[in-house]
Amino acid sequence: MTQVSSSAAYVRKGSGSAQASLHAANLRGSMLELQVLSLLETPQTLESLQRATRRTSGTERQVDSDNIEKTLEQLLDADLIELSPDS
Repeated sequence: MTQVSSSAAYVRKGSGSAQASLHAANLRGSMLELQVLSLLETPQTLESLQRATRRTSGTERQVDSDNIEKTLEQLLDADLIELSPDS
C-alpha cells in the first residue's frame, strides 16, 4: 500500500465523474471516497481534506484523519490520484 505524506498535495487524475472513476477502479464508492475524490479536482493536502470533510459533514459526524488517509492510500493504489505537480 502506498504511503501518504501529510505535507504533500494530491490531485485527481483524468476527467469524468468521481463515481465513474471509482466504479472503473472497482472501489465500493463509499461516501467518503466520493467526497475525497470530488475534492481532489483541485490539489488538496491531508489537512485541507480534513477541514473540507468536517465542513460538509457537519458536527454530527467528524471524519478522522486515519479514515481520510486510508482513503487517499486506496485512491493512490487504484491510480485515481497522484501527487500534485506543485508539491
